Amino acid sequence: MRHPRLGLSIGYAIPMLPTVLVNYTALELRPSFATTFSCIVMGSLPVSFLYAFGGDELLSGNIKTVILAVVLVLLLVGLYEIIRRDQRRKAQAD
Repeated sequence: MRHPRLGLSIGYAIPMLPTVLVNYTALELRPSFATTFSCIVMGSLPVSFLYAFGGDELLSGNIKTVILAVVLVLLLVGLYEIIRRDQRRKAQAD
């Protein structure tokens, strides 16, 4: 896997992927506990947020919910950038 942390985060984010397969992949990649925990949180947080608040809050114009959703998306973009920079640094070191 080219970007294992991103792959694990996406694996935990997509509800249709069996968690057993994602957990098996995590075992094979042998990431640290902190890395695995961050992948679980960053992958499942947006999906859990959408399940909890659903489209009703967004459609009814609840500004706080919209702002929180935007912040979550920005956090995910930030996570992607951190992973991308880390991979570049790792590639340059090799």
